[in-house]
Amino acid sequence: MAKDWSGYKYRIFKSLGLNVDMIFAYQADEKSAMQFHLMSHEFNDGVGAIRQLCEDYDFALPQPAIRKTRPEPSLLTKLKLLKKHLANAPAIHYAWKKYDEQLEGLSPSLEYALFDLSSSEAIRQYCKKNHIGETALFLSALDKAACGQLLSKTDQRSWLLPHDFRRAIGQQRNNSNVTAPLNLLLNGPQDAGSIFKQIKSLYRQDILWGAWLYTNFSAYLPRVVIAYLFKRMHKPGWLGVFANMGRWKSTNDEDISGHWISAPPAAIVSPLTAGAFTWNDRTAFSLQCHASLKLGPEDISVLMQQWLTVLSAELGFDINVHQHSITMAELIKTADRRDTTQQNA
Repeated sequence: MAKDWSGYKYRIFKSLGLNVDMIFAYQADEKSAMQFHLMSHEFNDGVGAIRQLCEDYDFALPQPAIRKTRPEPSLLTKLKLLKKHLANAPAIHYAWKKYDEQLEGLSPSLEYALFDLSSSEAIRQYCKKNHIGETALFLSALDKAACGQLLSKTDQRSWLLPHDFRRAIGQQRNNSNVTAPLNLLLNGPQDAGSIFKQIKSLYRQDILWGAWLYTNFSAYLPRVVIAYLFKRMHKPGWLGVFANMGRWKSTNDEDISGHWISAPPAAIVSPLTAGAFTWNDRTAFSLQCHASLKLGPEDISVLMQQWLTVLSAELGFDINVHQHSITMAELIKTADRRDTTQQNA
């Protein structure tokens, strides 16, 4: 197997004090406790992690397609696309209402929201009717809520959207990082339709090949150079990360319901991190805020509530969703770690 250079990059970041733990959790039904798991980005991206977890839970998943979707561009074209990718994440001085770059540490809590089956299906039908993707719909609501609560003005901002890149390279590598991060640059107020058009335009440009080159930069730069560049990097680089895991279905003979939640790491380079996960047609959100945003658990809960309120207004109907919160200290205390024991070569 080829070396996981992206995972090696996360190992360097971890040595510099950056949080690289993804959070996953499964709840079988409303009467069951949420089971939390920590998975380090050193060894896996979100897709690889959830496949490993589903295997541990004996949840069968369909085999993914690994056929390349289109020919791989030349190195020169990739370098041009890398330039475009970097242009979508310029150094931005955000107009924070509260912020202290000297504050370190994890998000004080994890906020999550569990949608019922009917609301999840209604969202799917809404996106189908309006010809937009769920990522654009969820992100537009999150963006409005975040700008309203965290920023004094809605100016230029950049979001990072991880994208599974396995089909593009024609390889199915589960225990590995095979994610190309899409930089989405927004200016002023944006609705779901405009965000969807921008994402679609970036995909059509094959910009993810530039992102793939970027995320594997540790293959080309010495460790000491990476550490130096990270320390000098303008922080935060992005307003936040939004990772939509998409829709997953088990192929077990018996009915497997419940909810999975997924949460990318919250770090000073991307202080707001949110996730979406639809498991057997039931959708769930997650939300974290890095310590530098100076938010307490109550503030994060309000931000999640605002995200759901904006989403409901966009949909034009009330959604049935249960909102929950757990302190990070309690989560870490109760979570198990399911990392692979095999170090990257």
